[in-house]
Amino acid sequence: MILKRDICVSVLSLTMISSAYAIPKDAEIYVRNTHASYVNRGMCSLAFDVTAYDALDNIESIDFTVTMKDKNGKLIGRDQVTADEFNFVGGKTYGRFFIEGEKACDAFGENLNISKAIVKHNDGTKAEDIVKTQKLKVDDFKPMKIVIGVK
Repeated sequence: MILKRDICVSVLSLTMISSAYAIPKDAEIYVRNTHASYVNRGMCSLAFDVTAYDALDNIESIDFTVTMKDKNGKLIGRDQVTADEFNFVGGKTYGRFFIEGEKACDAFGENLNISKAIVKHNDGTKAEDIVKTQKLKVDDFKPMKIVIGVK
């Protein structure tokens, strides 16, 4: 009887510990700058994809704290943006976020520093900073080189 109780307590404890990590320890989330565009009247938009190669269907949103700097380290601007619409297709998780405004125009071709990325969950699990836990990675997308004419 005592052995059964100890086993039940052990299993319950392991279940609680494993659910403390809402995103599995080995799961990684990638961020990629997909495009930059001039909208109008001095307003620009920088678009970013957020991808996980796991079905993380308990993600409600990710709040990113970002700093834009030029190549010399001069501050262009700061922003807080949210990725809050996620799709789950083929065992993968997809979302996106945008940085928009006049400062986005100045940031074309410059550096983006993500200092925080707080994942909020739809199942009541504690929020997690995936920068701090090193689960956020850069998908360093390199667009195709375009050649016009034959070379």
